[in-house]
Amino acid sequence: SSATIKNCKNYGTIEVTGNDYGYSGVGGIVGCQKNKQISLCENYGKIIGAPRAGGILGCATSQEIYISSCINEGDVINNKNWANYATGTGGILGAQESVGKLSIINSYNKGSITGKLNEGGIIGVVSGTSWGTNLSTNIINCYNIGKVYSEGTAGGIVGRQDTVSAQNYLYIENTYNLGTTVGKQVGNVIGRIYTDSRTEVKTEVNNVYYSLNPSIGVGTLTSGEATLKSESEIKSQTFVDLLNSNIGTNTEWKRWKLGTNGYPTFSD
Repeated sequence: SSATIKNCKNYGTIEVTGNDYGYSGVGGIVGCQKNKQISLCENYGKIIGAPRAGGILGCATSQEIYISSCINEGDVINNKNWANYATGTGGILGAQESVGKLSIINSYNKGSITGKLNEGGIIGVVSGTSWGTNLSTNIINCYNIGKVYSEGTAGGIVGRQDTVSAQNYLYIENTYNLGTTVGKQVGNVIGRIYTDSRTEVKTEVNNVYYSLNPSIGVGTLTSGEATLKSESEIKSQTFVDLLNSNIGTNTEWKRWKLGTNGYPTFSD
């Protein structure tokens, strides 16, 4: 529930073998989290099974959650046929259902993401739990280079932004995707932005980069526009300098460098 979790690592396979899911989730570090912070955590194990599955966190369920400086390099697989709007598989977070604010900052995914409905490199699905909920989701200074496969909707950063809420705001900033996305609906930033007359939906991007069209599979951004760059452009010192120039006065954002594999990563 109200816990701060720091400096944890998982290397083991975590598998859900039953069929009684409810609103549960499975993650490399945490299954479900209600508020507080998860920071400096790493997952290298394979995560298998539940409809809400994440490399770090399976599902965020209420209040305020802050995920910072977390990495996932394990494969995350949802092999359960449970077609619920809040089903999601993600490199960092499977499903965002929080009533309030969720932030993911200075984090990345390298693992392969595979699922049945809504799959994303960072978050599988952003969806409330009722028409009275208000969501504000922030993905800041992050990246995905893992492959995303879905039998439904696949997104390089977010699989699907859904609308079972009164308000659903999604903000993505200074983030890039170089992972391959495969699905029935594909977006190399967001797979699908769903709208409904009962929900106030905002989807804003600022300094977001991707290497293959389309950036948005289905739907329209409220503000901003993701920038198409070739893989060679992204894997360059010029691009690292661009990411660092976007940081400005944001002291919590980590600075970038070229990694040994050529991908921009964090310098500390």
